[in-house]
Amino acid sequence: MTVDEFLEYSYQLHDKYFMKNQGKDEFLKIFKKSSCIDIYTHSSPDGDAIGSSIGLGLYGKKLNKQVRLFCEGEIPVKYNILPVDMFKHEKPTSPADLCVVLDSAEESRLGKTFQDILKIYNEVINIDHHPENPEFGSLNIVDPSAASASEILTEILFSEHITEDIAQALYIAMLSDTYGFSLSNVTGRTFFLASHLVEHGANPSLIWHKLYADNPLNVVKFYSWVLLNSQKEEDVLYAKIPLTSYSEFNVTETETESIANRLLQVKDIDTVVLMREKENSVRISFRSSGKRNVGKLAVEFDGGGHKLAAGATIRNTLERTYDIIREKLKNKQNYSV
Repeated sequence: MTVDEFLEYSYQLHDKYFMKNQGKDEFLKIFKKSSCIDIYTHSSPDGDAIGSSIGLGLYGKKLNKQVRLFCEGEIPVKYNILPVDMFKHEKPTSPADLCVVLDSAEESRLGKTFQDILKIYNEVINIDHHPENPEFGSLNIVDPSAASASEILTEILFSEHITEDIAQALYIAMLSDTYGFSLSNVTGRTFFLASHLVEHGANPSLIWHKLYADNPLNVVKFYSWVLLNSQKEEDVLYAKIPLTSYSEFNVTETETESIANRLLQVKDIDTVVLMREKENSVRISFRSSGKRNVGKLAVEFDGGGHKLAAGATIRNTLERTYDIIREKLKNKQNYSV
């Protein structure tokens, strides 16, 4: 099948796979008429946040827009395959014509640096896939059936001419947020849109190896140490990372971003609770293979996410945090899907 034949076939499948959302055309209309665009995503950005922001930013630059990307927190090294230097980490001195917020379940997820930043904009477009999103934008394209924000963006840009670098960024976002297309929220639409990106230049082999098979030896040893010291209780795996362990293995937290996903690969485990000690708090990453809604659990600690992946921060000790989470998970019915 030639590229042209594939694209023709893709358009024929449009009605089957595309979300019933009236905001797509309006988004493109607003985006194209804006000369300066600011794009924000959530703090401690993951692959979906990074790739989606860069993909949309590159699309804006292709249209000769002035584009600025903002996020709070470090970009994990493995995403250096993308032009991550596009991100700024401090507040803008003046607002752009348009603000787009990507992959953020609520405004507070933008972080302390950008607290209340949305108030300076006349127009805010909110694009997200988290079911608890309160639709804080002047235009909201929120689709909880999508496996990633990238899936929504790829659909929005489907009929647009996207370049190889845009396709690469959106594919990285899609692959990372579905953990290699392995989660239960992956659908035929996910693969359909991923194939569209591949036809436009995304390199699946290169991206997979960069994201999942390119770890330095000390990072692999750190993963092994965390797993060795984890505790399995029924179908829950608890893992604790003391603050001192990073220096002991000469690793950074951003280098170990995917460790919670790797722990979910253990047999007979439905839920992973990864606890990272901070100076005065504990950062928790929750993962589920589908039996529990960990997004609901994270909300109880003022965190967020979706039913398969979520996070929160507790101001307590590592051991006390472990006890608190164990107590919460004793009753399986509380968080059953």
